[in-house]
Amino acid sequence: MNKILIFLLGEFSKLDKVLFDLSVENQNRYLSSLPIPNDDIDRSYLQYRCQSFFSPCWKTVLLNIVAAFLIPFSVFYLWLKSFFYTSCSSNLEALGDFKRFEEIVPDELNSEFRISNDVWLLGSCLSFADICFLLHVFLRYPLYCYFLLKVTIKVAGYSFMITKYQSKAIVVHNEYSFTSSILTAYCETRNVLHINVMHGEKMYYIRDSYFRYDRCYVWDAYYRDLFISMNAAPSQFIIALPPSMKINCAKHVNEGCYAYYKYFLTSQTKEQLVSISNSLQSLLMHGRKVKYRLHPRYSDRELVKQIVGKENVEYPEKVSILDSISNMDTAIGLYTTVLNQAYHCGKNVIIDDVTYPSEVKKLEEFKYIMIHKKLPLLSELIKK
Repeated sequence: MNKILIFLLGEFSKLDKVLFDLSVENQNRYLSSLPIPNDDIDRSYLQYRCQSFFSPCWKTVLLNIVAAFLIPFSVFYLWLKSFFYTSCSSNLEALGDFKRFEEIVPDELNSEFRISNDVWLLGSCLSFADICFLLHVFLRYPLYCYFLLKVTIKVAGYSFMITKYQSKAIVVHNEYSFTSSILTAYCETRNVLHINVMHGEKMYYIRDSYFRYDRCYVWDAYYRDLFISMNAAPSQFIIALPPSMKINCAKHVNEGCYAYYKYFLTSQTKEQLVSISNSLQSLLMHGRKVKYRLHPRYSDRELVKQIVGKENVEYPEKVSILDSISNMDTAIGLYTTVLNQAYHCGKNVIIDDVTYPSEVKKLEEFKYIMIHKKLPLLSELIKK
């Protein structure tokens, strides 16, 4: 059921507005119009309202109508499943959803808990006590059926994991989920810590508003203040860099992939690639080697090779991101976590305002941390 719901919601999400479609002013105005939350149920509901702000009204209505029919069957089905699961099949100290990207979990957290990432959401069920917990949510917001259905499914997944593995903590990267605060309240009823870990770049986007965890690890005080400005609970934040942000460059020396400048590409069009290539020609004239690193999913490889020359392309399957960052002096790009990684390991970082002048202004409006740090601009480098 969960997989079907995720697929359908993924298709529906294509209809929503995204980050830059609504100005910070509009988002902030809407956020200011909402009431102050009294508890975790209110926090989840208000985060749901903020996310609905990006969706067309007809979609919100349709989801609520469909969910109204699904809720009674879902609750009954999940309750029946609880009779077929035996409790405490094994003890796992902490459960996490970090398979294949464990490096985003801070060392402090790994030292405290042994996190198991192989058993995430392998089942779901609702006990009688779970249904009583959900009843409080249902009575508070009975008309918001999609909100209630999503909360029900999430609680059922947590219930299965906690019952089966008797864990002390659940560690996630889900601050964007409107179910997060209610799940924190649910975990408290089961004496389980609910911990969140920052996993990617964040800007002013009220999709990430109001959430509360027992702990939320962020990379910088800037992100803490950003989340608090969107009404996230202030007391949860802990500042800690994960291993992915603490690259030991001395361990990754590889002269074969060295370049003084590296441009980190994403999904550029032909016109943008031509502009980037032209911008960096002056750097080549000064004898500096330039490499263009492809994005593993989004870059058009053939187009990039055609415009910048295949000898100047760095391939992610041949050069790891750790090797790439370690073997350069300066990272150039627009909006990517790699720039933050490079910054934290002492590399120079330059923001491309030549190909993307309007985008840089947008990023400043949406409070992108690398703009906030007043880093050099590519236009300034070219003038030298």
